Parts: sequence; C-alpha cells; structure tokens
Amino acid sequence: MTDAQTELKPQGDLIFALDVGTRTVIGLLGEKLGDDGFKLLDYELEPHERRAMSDGQVEDISLTAKTVRTVCERLSKKTGIRLQKAAVAAAGRDLRTVRVKKQFDIAAKETITAEDIKLMETDAMQSAQKGLDKSGDGSELYYCVGYSAAGYELDGKSIINLLSHKGQTAGIELIVAFLPNMVVNGLYQTANDAGLKVSALTLEPIAAANLLLPYERRFLNIALADIGAGTSDIAVVRDYKIVGYEMATVAGDEITEKIMQEYFVDFDDAEAMKLQTGENIEYRDIFSFPQIAPRKEFMSKITDSVQTLATSIASAIKQVNGDMPGAAYLAGGGSMIEGLPEAVAEGLGVDKNRVQVARREMFRGVDIGNFQLGAQFVTPLGIALTAARGEGYDFSMILVNDHKVNIFDTHTVPLMELLRSAGYKLTDIMGRNGRSLMFYVNGQQKQIKGGIFTPAVIEVNDVVCSIDQTATQGDRVKFTPAINGESAKATLSELFGDMEDYIFRVNGEEVSTDYKIQSMDKIDAEHISQTAPTEIAEHQEHHEQHHEQHSAQPDIDDDDIDDTDEIENTDE
Repeated sequence: MTDAQTELKPQGDLIFALDVGTRTVIGLLGEKLGDDGFKLLDYELEPHERRAMSDGQVEDISLTAKTVRTVCERLSKKTGIRLQKAAVAAAGRDLRTVRVKKQFDIAAKETITAEDIKLMETDAMQSAQKGLDKSGDGSELYYCVGYSAAGYELDGKSIINLLSHKGQTAGIELIVAFLPNMVVNGLYQTANDAGLKVSALTLEPIAAANLLLPYERRFLNIALADIGAGTSDIAVVRDYKIVGYEMATVAGDEITEKIMQEYFVDFDDAEAMKLQTGENIEYRDIFSFPQIAPRKEFMSKITDSVQTLATSIASAIKQVNGDMPGAAYLAGGGSMIEGLPEAVAEGLGVDKNRVQVARREMFRGVDIGNFQLGAQFVTPLGIALTAARGEGYDFSMILVNDHKVNIFDTHTVPLMELLRSAGYKLTDIMGRNGRSLMFYVNGQQKQIKGGIFTPAVIEVNDVVCSIDQTATQGDRVKFTPAINGESAKATLSELFGDMEDYIFRVNGEEVSTDYKIQSMDKIDAEHISQTAPTEIAEHQEHHEQHHEQHSAQPDIDDDDIDDTDEIENTDE
C-alpha cells in the first residue's frame, strides 16, 4: 500500500455508484440525503480503451476492470476517499422477465408487517425462478437481478400498500428480472478485479425508473427508454404500477457504426461526430486527413439508422405497454442524437412534444449541486438513488444440498430465510407433531395424541447449527428436513378390543368394530344386555395409558401445531 493510499479516508457510509457501460464507465460518489434521497459529491467518467463490452455485457474482464480502476483512482484523488464498495446495475442481452402473482393466507396475522411482505415477495420471486428454470433446457443458468411490485391485493381488492393491514388473503404480483450468469458473474468479477466489493445490485431500467419515474408520476402511462451504446432499456408505468421491463440490443452503437462505414473514421471519432451540433461536422478520417461534412448531408446518411433505432424502441415500448403510452422519456448517451425523439414519437403515434430527452430538471430524489449532468447520467444517478433507498440487492450464492440458491442480502442471511428461499416449507424446517384425534365416548371427551416429530438437522460448512444462525456467501449448507409426526388414528376394535357383546353407534349410525374413528366423532357403546358400560371405560383407559408410554409430548390441539405462524401460499 502506497503512502498516498494510507492517507485516504475509508468510504464508510458514502455511496459509490458504478455504471459499467458498453462505451464508458461512470462513477458517482455521494451520500444519503434524508430518508430516500442522494446527494452527489463528485464523479468521474472514463471511456474504455477499446471495445471491452458488447450489448452491456463484459467480454474483456481485465480491460473493463482497468477502466474501473482508473475511475476509482481519479475519484479517490479528488475526494480523498478510498473506494471499497460499489452499487452496480446489470444490463445485457437476453433479459428475461417473469410476471408472477400469488395469494397468501393471512387470516392468522394480527397485522401485516414489513417482514411479512418481504417473505411473500421472496416466495413469489422464488416461484418465478423455478418457473424460469423449468421452462429452459438447463443449458443456461439465470440469476434474478431484481424485481418490482406490479400490484397488491387485500381480500381480492387492489391496494397500494399492504403494510399494517389485516385481512383473510393477500395477493402480490411481481415483475421479476433475470439475466444469464455470464452477465452477472462478469460484472461481479470486474468489480472484484478492480478491488471493489459489490454492495448492491439492481437492474438498469429499475435504476433509471427510480430517477425519472417516481411514485407520483406512475399514475400516468409513461415509457422510459434508456438508450446506451449497446442496449436500450425499456420501462413502462401506469396506474401507479410498473407495467414491465424490456431490453433491446439495438442502441447508439448502431448509428456510430453507420457513421464509421460512411466516413471511414475510428469508433471514437464517429462518436464525436454523432454529438456535434454545428452546421458542419468536422472530423479526421482513418488516414488522419481533416474532413468536413455538411450537417444536411451527414443527417441524410444516418437517417435510416436513426429510424431503425426509433422503430425498435417504439416497438419494444408498445410490446410492454400493450398500446402506445401517453408520453416517453429518452435517456442515456444514445438518446442525444438529433432527430431521435421525433422519430420515436412518430413510431409511438404520439405528439412529438410528449417524447423528450431527460435533463436535470426532470430528475427526482437527487441533489447534483452545480454539476451539469444530463441524459447520460440517468442510469448512474438511478443506481445511486436506488442504493440510498436500500432497494438494491447484494447478490450472494449459497449452496443448499448442492443446489445454488440466490440470496439478496448484504453479508449474511438467516438460515430460516435461506431455507424458505430454497423452497422448504416451515414444517420441513421446524417440524410438527402429528394431528391429535379428538372424539367423544358416551358423552365424555377423549383424545389420542399424534406422534412426535423428528427435528431437522442443519449443517453449515459441516458444522451443526441452529435455525436462528446465519449463512454467508460461499457457504455450503446441508439440510435434512424434519420428519413430521404421524397423525393419531384408531379403529373401534383397536380402541375397545374384542367386545362382540357391544353395539357401537357413531354419530347415530350403527357401525362395525373396524370403523376408523374420525375427529369429533360421537361414539356410543351399548351392551346388548343394556348394562352399564363399565368394562368399556376400563378397557379404553388401559389403551390410553399404553399410548402415553409412546408419547412424551403434552396434549397439543391441531390448531396449536398448524402453520398459523407462517404465511401459507398457493399459486393463483
């Protein structure tokens, strides 16, 4: 460690948002503002030396990490802060989104807590993961990189927020986003090689939507297209809900490559030409000769590419929305090409004034001071805002019985939550005694207890642990589910023995001695000679004493052992 490094202050609670883009890397350093805002302290931007990424996916990890290190070093030098952890956002080709809706029984809950909502969302997310896994051929592993609540219901009626409510059933609808493991692992390895720990992960369109589409704007039907170099990220809102996300691998590079072909220029020179605003476009070709292209001629040569990009964006928006939206924001470096907003408006069929490139006065939830940041900074600012609100997820992978389980928690996760995320039910984890059998004999209440359960066994890295302990990324968890006790059962002959001189009636109906006793049965035993059934009572008492020897548990009603403390769920 150099003397300069030792003089740097630790990052502490400061937020470092890292946007690893296809063409550039942007780093923002700031602090949490109030309860849910972000205040920018400083930033750095650095283009990749050469094409290290494609369609938002890291392909050359070492080269991308080098660019990230450059950004970190410059920002540390400016601020005096040693950057150790970063909030990031994932993008890339082959985004999969799954819409899942689940119903939960909450009748036993006094009120719905934040933890209840989190558990319900986790269950729904896990169902989406399982559904995606089953739909594929198993050749590609997909990781959940974030989700958004598309709606909540309480007793069948739509509601904005379930917190603190009480009812019989709760419904949650989520839009869950998945990316291939290559995309996620490439991003994490890049951060690791640059000396950073990923502290929070989100999806790029989720981050951008948090900045430009805050809750109060989501009543309107608005689309957001964050147009980078390699991907165009789409998000659509209406009726206070996220309608959906989409990602198109058609973006600003399409236009840049067209300029390269038309004018024989390097990629960086084509990028610069794309953003020039004068009457004449000045550039140097690959032979280093200075050239001038009249703007009218320049625009005519790229019009088809601009139109292709606009058509792709408009088509993706309509696909997510189901129709044309009321308005649209364009963000990202690729949004600043002349004529693109008008072309998107035409493709959507809306007034051209309803499609605008994002600018700082449209941002919400951030204080950027005197920095002049525009559309190119929507995603990094959105990443920072998402991290400030605690809505990003730290992606951790833990093995449970040799199966990978995705956990979105920083540092540690309770074993209970881990096992629930792995698909185990509460009874698998905690165990339950068998159901008791309650019935009446000649008007007297009787009970046969259920069998005692065998407890679950949990081992973390070969060490036996209790359920209230935690696991962390990289741990190996071996779990042997509890074996539930058998429910009590008996026939009349098992309960009373060979008593051929008695007549048995159950709930008023005469039955044979092989009748299986049911819960709350009313059994009448009558001696054929009409004498008092003393012998019956004595025989029954002997049977119950024999059963007691095989059960050390106290009497437990069925209601006491039922899963009333868990939120049971079924797919809708």
